[in-house]
Amino acid sequence: MLTELEEETAEPGAEPEVNPQTQPEAQPDSEADAQIQLTILSGHTGSVRTCCFIRKDTCGLSASWDGTARLWDVGTGKELRCLTGHAGARLSCARGDPDGGRAVSAGWDKALSVWDLETGARLWRGELGGIVSDARFSGGDGGGQLVTASDLDYNMQVWDTRTCSVVQLIRGVHRSTLTSCRFMLGDRRILSTSLDFTCKVFDLRAMGVTLAFADHKNAVSSASLSADERCLATCSWDKRILMYDISTGMYRSQGPKIFEESHEGSISSCCLSADGAKLVSGSYDNSVMVWDAENGIREIRLQGHDDWVEDVSLSADGAWMMSASKDATLRLWNMERMDEMPAVAESRAQHGVHMKACDTCGKTFSLAGNLGATQCVFCRIIDRSRQETDIAKTIGLDLRIY
Repeated sequence: MLTELEEETAEPGAEPEVNPQTQPEAQPDSEADAQIQLTILSGHTGSVRTCCFIRKDTCGLSASWDGTARLWDVGTGKELRCLTGHAGARLSCARGDPDGGRAVSAGWDKALSVWDLETGARLWRGELGGIVSDARFSGGDGGGQLVTASDLDYNMQVWDTRTCSVVQLIRGVHRSTLTSCRFMLGDRRILSTSLDFTCKVFDLRAMGVTLAFADHKNAVSSASLSADERCLATCSWDKRILMYDISTGMYRSQGPKIFEESHEGSISSCCLSADGAKLVSGSYDNSVMVWDAENGIREIRLQGHDDWVEDVSLSADGAWMMSASKDATLRLWNMERMDEMPAVAESRAQHGVHMKACDTCGKTFSLAGNLGATQCVFCRIIDRSRQETDIAKTIGLDLRIY
């Protein structure tokens, strides 16, 4: 008998190619959970599939199998708006545009809807030939494009949000259902993950795959990038999280960093902080984990959801984390004082990780592997970007990460 997740991704008439862990019994909240300010967002009546922060982290957006997408106030936990327009069909995702004025929702009705979040009015609807597994706005030009992933021949589509039409159809990148897709910096590349055990980068100008990551042993469920796209994290139903430094390409000879002490169940999602120093992950073992991403060290495990954790998201400043679950709820976790928690300090001590205050911003950061550092990763990135910009201006070059 197929689980609900297998039913969602299995090809009609075919045996599922993967077998995620069956649902474990619910576990009680841990002592660590009690030390973190928590708000439970209730309103959905079905499994909550995705969650994300929008409007400069003041709001959250969720999508559910109850056929609705909902907008939440992060400060109060109150529901601000409920979007209905998929005829009750299961939703796979809901995402906001860069300015937070619009949202896109998509799912099992083989369609996407673009919404005005101020009024709740649907701006337009797009039809696809298959179930839509993910949809996201581009980062530039006010979200002038959308990328969607469909289970019809495992295709991706790029939409122009002004003409409401498909402008590029991308075939042949993956050999099985896509689990996620998103634009990368400059909106010239698309990062995608799939049940075919791979994560790939597709270049829209060259119209070909430029990077392929095939180190997982099961379906790759999610991928996340640091703000400067130097670090890539992937997670999988093989219960592993892998980290790639794609700025140097050293993973080609040394392999990716593997996060040890990981989840007991298949991992559904992961999200890197903007500076690449923190990572959160959600799993079918009903838990959320917070990691020191630089060192691959688990800092804390958070419990409380009564069913699979389907998605996790970090706010841009790392102060809040959101988790979405099959138990029909979302949880908002306040992460601002996490570094002061005894459980986190104990974990760091066990792994020989020492902390130091950043000379620039004052925030604490890990010294493991970089004992002479005086700045946190984020401030180092800012300084490095400034240096590259200054060099480019001096010698007249247009420097890019890739």
